[in-house]
Amino acid sequence: MPNATQPLHAGAPSARRIPKASPKNSSWSLKDAIANGWIKPASVYGYFPAQSQGNDVIVYDPAAYASDGASLREIARFHFPRMVGRERLCLADYIRSTDSGDVDVLPLQVVTVGQEATRHFDKLQSANEYTEAYYSHGLSVEAAEAVAEWMHRRIKSDLGTESGKRYSWGYGACPDLDDHAVVFRLLPAKEALDMDLTEAMQLLPEQSTAAVIIHHPAAKYFAVRGLTGDANAAETVDPNVGAVRAAAGEISLAEARSDT
Repeated sequence: MPNATQPLHAGAPSARRIPKASPKNSSWSLKDAIANGWIKPASVYGYFPAQSQGNDVIVYDPAAYASDGASLREIARFHFPRMVGRERLCLADYIRSTDSGDVDVLPLQVVTVGQEATRHFDKLQSANEYTEAYYSHGLSVEAAEAVAEWMHRRIKSDLGTESGKRYSWGYGACPDLDDHAVVFRLLPAKEALDMDLTEAMQLLPEQSTAAVIIHHPAAKYFAVRGLTGDANAAETVDPNVGAVRAAAGEISLAEARSDT
């Protein structure tokens, strides 16, 4: 399935919370942001055939797979660390494995509210309007999160499922920001959204997010809190995970494509 670029109307996603302690016509208000265009929600997203192998998720060329429903040409790979102790969870556990013979679907998304939000903040800071700068920054961050949630719901609707979680790099389950470079190779974030990465692999503009969507019904949020080596990967992957996936009726790539 091809990648998609999704421009969003500024009023489509709803900001979760707007601070109350401000004048009615303050420049950080959502109304002003829309009227003056300093919040411009947009996103790119795509669905990729994928399988897991130990702690890795292998991403295949969607065009090659779509050509015959069988060609698996690796174009990228994500390495997800495994939780130390407790349940020893790893995001790769929620993706169908190479041993299963089944191909899964891996949705990816990148969203932003645009460069103008940063320029607006810098302009207020330069004018010593620190309170309004603070509120405008908070609004743009909240708007980016709202767009990410809106996009996640769109993806779940495309897949015909209500299950699953959205994981962003730099947080508990996938702390490695270097994977942002992999996402940028797979999705046209630079070309379509005018985004970039810092030397530390942070997203630019700041008010942006990148995420992998895990649609397995048993997926949950967790923090790795340490790493395990690949030498233990084979024995740490729970052999019952595949059975749980099958029993839960996890959507495969072929099933997802038939629903769209």
